[in-house]
Amino acid sequence: MQVNILNGNFTNVLPITERRNLILNLNQNFEEIISNFNSNRKRQWKKLENNSDFIIKKTENQDLKQFFLELEKQLGHKIQGFNSIHYQNVLNGIEKSALSYEIWEYTYLNKSVASALFIQFNKRWIYLGGFVLEKYTSKGLSTGLFYQFIKKYSETDSILDFEGGEIKSIADFYLSLGAEGEIYHVIYHRKWILSLIQSIKKFLK
Repeated sequence: MQVNILNGNFTNVLPITERRNLILNLNQNFEEIISNFNSNRKRQWKKLENNSDFIIKKTENQDLKQFFLELEKQLGHKIQGFNSIHYQNVLNGIEKSALSYEIWEYTYLNKSVASALFIQFNKRWIYLGGFVLEKYTSKGLSTGLFYQFIKKYSETDSILDFEGGEIKSIADFYLSLGAEGEIYHVIYHRKWILSLIQSIKKFLK
């Protein structure tokens, strides 16, 4: 079991692992935000913007189960042990908590060729996952999906949470979009530690 804390002073009490997350504050205007994109991202977007064959749209009512099944179809052969069943708890959590979510996708000849899922939690929009059909990976569609999402929520108090930073290749992509590092801590503990924490909580009441 693990507990995430953004702030705390428990280093002398519980075993803590420091983790790095990547986020992008969206409180600036759109032009200021994209000025921090690297030259490759800007070039990809400009090329995509001039290509009318790819149509982007946002939907708030798409079947999440279908999204994850498509994600498994596209990524399952690349990621060992990937299975849409792993996302069942995510699906249940979204439904039970009535969390807002948006799915952005690119279509080509009326066929979905790229998609990304964002879930809202308080002021954070968390990027949960997405895919681009292998045939279209050179078209800059991943850049376009984030570009459009950022455009919509720029000049708000929202934060785009990329939920990543541990894998260098993925982190490099997020950093190329202007993401910044955020350090948080993960507490790993056994059941007896959890019992201890619960006892302390009772004592403090």
